[in-house]
Parts: sequence; C-alpha cells; structure tokens
Amino acid sequence: MSDTPHLIPAEITDLWAQQLEGGRLLEVVKHLAQRCPDCCELAGKLPWPSAIVDLPVANDDERAVALGNIQDFRLRGAIKKSLAIGVELAEAREQAEDEVEGLVHLDELPPPTQMLLFARAKAWLGEARGERREDPEYCLFAAVLSVSFAGSLKPEMHPEGVVDNLRSETWTELANARRLTGDFASAEGAFHGAVAAATELMPLLDSAEGAAQFLMASRRLAEAEDLLAYLQGFREQHGEHHIAGRICLERGLIAEHRQDNFAALGFFLRSLELLDLARDPDLALAAFHNTLFCTTRLGHFETARAWLDRCEPLYKEWGDETDLLRRQWVEAQIEAGLGNLPCADAYLRAVRTGFEDRSLFFQASLVTLDLCAIWIRRGKFREVACGVDDAVSTFKALKIRREALAGLLLLQEAARGEQATVAMVQAAGAALRAEGR
Repeated sequence: MSDTPHLIPAEITDLWAQQLEGGRLLEVVKHLAQRCPDCCELAGKLPWPSAIVDLPVANDDERAVALGNIQDFRLRGAIKKSLAIGVELAEAREQAEDEVEGLVHLDELPPPTQMLLFARAKAWLGEARGERREDPEYCLFAAVLSVSFAGSLKPEMHPEGVVDNLRSETWTELANARRLTGDFASAEGAFHGAVAAATELMPLLDSAEGAAQFLMASRRLAEAEDLLAYLQGFREQHGEHHIAGRICLERGLIAEHRQDNFAALGFFLRSLELLDLARDPDLALAAFHNTLFCTTRLGHFETARAWLDRCEPLYKEWGDETDLLRRQWVEAQIEAGLGNLPCADAYLRAVRTGFEDRSLFFQASLVTLDLCAIWIRRGKFREVACGVDDAVSTFKALKIRREALAGLLLLQEAARGEQATVAMVQAAGAALRAEGR
C-alpha cells in the first residue's frame, strides 16, 4: 500500500471543489497519481460537486471546464492522469467480468496489460469466493486462474503493496479451495504462500483465518481453536464485530466436532450478538441454524420449537432448498424429542429423500441414523438393522475414516441381534458428524 490510506468519497469531492488544503491536498494527488486502482475508480465515478458545476452528474465537457479552473498545471495533470487510469481500470474490469461470465473467449481479449491482469485476478478471485459453497471444484478452477494472473503482475508498476496483498488473497483462496476438495497437503502449501506474500496485517489475518479452517479440516482442533480465539479477540478489540462473529461461529463448529454441544451453543449465541445479520444473510442463517441444532441436541426441545418458529421467516427469505431441508431436519428432531414419533418419522423420510436427490449422501445417511433412533423407540428392529446396514455401506463408500466408523460398526452388530439402543445410535451419529462433511 501507499503511505496514505484509501480515499473516501468526501475527499474526492473536496478535491474537485478545490477545498483541500496544505499537505493533505498533496497527499491525495500523490495517492491518485500512484495508480491506486480503488481510488482512481472512485475518482472516475463520483459526480462533480455543485461548487464546480450545478448538474448532478457531470459529463466530459463539464469535467474539462472544471479542470481548466485548476490553475496549478502539475495538479491538473495529476488529476487528468488519475481520471485516465480510472477509465482504463473500469474497461479492464468490464472485460474481466465478461471473461468470468463466459461472454468472451480468452483469445478474444486484448493483450494482457498490467491493468487487465490486475482486473482478471480480482474477477476470478471474486468468482472463486462466490462458488465455495456451491461448487468447490469450480472454486478451485477460479482460484488457480486468480493466482496465475496475480503472479504475472509486476509490483513496480502498481502502488506499493497492492500486488503483494492481492497475491496473498489469491493464495488464501486457493488454499481454501484445496481444503474444500480434500487436498490438505496442497492446502497447507498454499497457506504458506499466502503468508509469504502478505506485507500488511489485514491480509495476514485473513490468511490466518483460512489456516484455522485448514487445521479444522485436518482434525488439528486444538491448534485451530487457539488460533481462532486469538483472531476473535483481536477483531473485537479493533471494533470489527462482524468478522469476530464469523470467527466465533467457526469456534462453535470446533466445539461441535469435539462433541461439546454446551460450549458450541455458547459460541453460537455469542456469534449472534456480534454478527451484523443484514450484512451477510447466509452467515446469519448459519448461526441461527447451528444454535437451533445445539439447543435440540442438549434436549431443550420446547425452547428449540420457539426458536424454530421465530426463525422460519429467515429460512424462507435467506435459505435455499438445502437450508430448508436442514430446517425440516431440526424440526423432525424436535418432534422426536417431544414424543411425536410418527410425525418425526415422516419428516425425516422426506428430508432423507431430499438430500439423496441432491446427491448429499453423507447428510442422508446421518438422517437414516436419526430414523434408526426413532425405529428403536417404536420397536421396529428390522427397519433398524436395514437402516444401519445402508448407512455403513454409504459411509464406507464415502471413505470415512475407520476411527469415525467404529461406533457405527458396533451399532451394526447390535442391530443385527436386536440389541441396539438409542444411546448407541446417538454416539455413532456424533462421531460421524464430527467428520464435518
């Protein structure tokens, strides 16, 4: 980064109105002249203020008149240069977005200037982030492209630190994509690349949060918890409550992996206090859902029912079809806890079918285990044995670690002898949920 912070709209407006004074005027002009991409784009987009022209949005002629009113030729030249950079950057970003959206082929793009390479790296980085949840393989493809384009940039042709920070972001996203696709060794290497590229604290903190997720995925839960606890405290101390809430949510997931639902519930409730719920609806819904899940697992079924009713509009407004299935899954667990076994049975069968239709076989098999718990309570031991056999076959096909399957294999033997208990089902399910798929 340059020595000056990013500009805010009011500073650009004051610059156009010639209301900046002394050293700050020189700092702003120097910042723009250094080709800061974010600020040059802002300068090119903002309307010219009424102090120069009366119309709400200035056209090129009005800008020319306004520039002519600036008597300092060096200042006028620097502003013209920043406007030209802004236009070039806007065109590069439009071309990069067309590429990401598949509207043009790579051979149809103009020669890769530094501005276009920068725009392409940013565009593919955004695409990778947007596909984390829906399509990890495509997320990996986009992240690889983003790293490649960022690696082709020449740092000396950009503001100080901009390229290094972008590279750190792209390497972090590549690490996340590797983690999501199960390539933990490559993920760890990518995180090292992100840390090595970072020259500022914030990109380094983002990389650290990604590294914590990698530690979670590789079952190094104590290390992940220690790192996230530090990051949450740092963010809260600096007033970044929304980010702290996101980190707190991740700590709740670690507690779930450790089968400590009481601690997990505390983290999820705290995350709801910290999160800006309107800023990131997906994150807010995840926090609400995990709170409901833990409340149910702890046996507070009446409380969970009240929460579920209050959260129903959130699922309808923010949730996709999978989120709605998860909601019905929790509702089935509540009904089972309240003793409404036929209702819970019907709900769980519908949820299992929904997961299977979406090829979410891990989740479908966990639902099967919940069904087995209900069948045990209803004395349907033949269904229990068949359900456990199906679950064992699916989890083995998914290559679940044998350590996580141990409880399920014991349950299988007990089910065949009609000796299975609800506690055995719950223990087997908890071990498998800790796999975090």
